Amino acid sequence: MSTLAGRKCRPLPAGTPALSRARIDALLTEVPGWTYDGKVIAKSWSFKNYYETLAFVNA
Repeated sequence: MSTLAGRKCRPLPAGTPALSRARIDALLTEVPGWTYDGKVIAKSWSFKNYYETLAFVNA
């Protein structure tokens, strides 16, 4: 597991600046499959059927 993937989220103080695009790109190399579109960081999952989807959601 990468350093980033093993970390926990925590609130930041008001006024904390957003990450730069360069920093986001560098961090995304640590979490395969995640993307940044200029507004949000996201990951998508696809499943063959409803049962696989439900098993993933309930895991």
